[in-house]
Amino acid sequence: MLNIVQHERMTEYYGQIDVWVDRVGHDFYGFAAVEAAAMGIPVVTQIGEKEKPFVPRCPFISVDRADVTETIVSLAQDKTLREGLGARAREYAVEVHDSAKVARRCLELYERLME
Repeated sequence: MLNIVQHERMTEYYGQIDVWVDRVGHDFYGFAAVEAAAMGIPVVTQIGEKEKPFVPRCPFISVDRADVTETIVSLAQDKTLREGLGARAREYAVEVHDSAKVARRCLELYERLME
């Protein structure tokens, strides 16, 4: 049976993670990567070439399947690197994915569409 983490325990759950490995092979990260980043956890994912221009300052480590293991081992061995990437990931999550900012951006786009 799948062990599901209850919503009220998500902060505790993310607090136990050193590195978040997100989707690889889908060309963009998912919502869980943003949650992990907001907790200051470095993110390993794959960002496709077509998608990179949409997130030019994204500090997530973009890998393909062949590089995942080497990247995780490198991060596991370097606490300073993990902490630095985690801090940058948090700044990025707050800057780009903050719910109030996203809502404002959506409203702006909707208003332009209505013109």
